[in-house]
Amino acid sequence: IKMTLPYLDINNKVLVHDIALEAEQDASLNLNTKVAVDHVALGNDNFLIGDIGLESSVGHNHLDYNLSWKNPELLSKNSSYMAGIVDFPNQNSIETKVTSSKIYVKDYLCQFNADHLISIHQGKVQFDHVVLLTDASDIMIDGRLAKKDDSLVLRVRDVDADLVNRFLKSQKMELAGAISANLQL
Repeated sequence: IKMTLPYLDINNKVLVHDIALEAEQDASLNLNTKVAVDHVALGNDNFLIGDIGLESSVGHNHLDYNLSWKNPELLSKNSSYMAGIVDFPNQNSIETKVTSSKIYVKDYLCQFNADHLISIHQGKVQFDHVVLLTDASDIMIDGRLAKKDDSLVLRVRDVDADLVNRFLKSQKMELAGAISANLQL
């Protein structure tokens, strides 16, 4: 299968430009896909994500993926990527983890820890020690989100406050220093 689409408009809020998709089934009955997108504009074109590439292979209740993109200038001038796996152990469950990552925010290289897992089962989302790390800081989420019995811990340690300023869009307030916090639901 080969398909191209010049653009896709989603509720006038997300505009996807120049989409190319290729998909084929291999001898092992896996479906291999490649998707390329020139750029995605969020909102009023102030937040552009460019050169998006996604390669995936799915078969036998397992998906491997590689995702790459050029960050919006608001975040970083560096490009980023993330690779991972998604398993479907049964009809009601999904398990996923990031196996490799280089995600840039400002000039900070962020990576996921190796020993984590995200599971979805019967309406519950379980985060098992998911940590996004830089050289000097980290954001960790651990626990579960469910309709009636949330038990979630979010820890932010020494995150550069200037990262928050990029999203505040306020001339009246600017944060400085490092942000650390613990939140428990």
